[in-house]
Amino acid sequence: MKKSEKSFDAVKMMREIRDKLSIQFRDMSFGEQKQYIQERLHGRPMKSRQAERSTQTGSSPLAAAVVDSAPLNSSR
Repeated sequence: MKKSEKSFDAVKMMREIRDKLSIQFRDMSFGEQKQYIQERLHGRPMKSRQAERSTQTGSSPLAAAVVDSAPLNSSR
């Protein structure tokens, strides 16, 4: 059996993604990391959603984001 050249290396890609996230998460609290992931899962950028909430509530973007945060796993 011939060995074919891999055109895609999943392990390499996973490591690159993990390294990039580690750099981004380095200065974030757990809550900020959780929010970042939720925003990416729902397809809305974090900044625009925070700005939208701060204009609606009249409070700071961070306070609005904390109030709206939902658990990642609702079965707990």
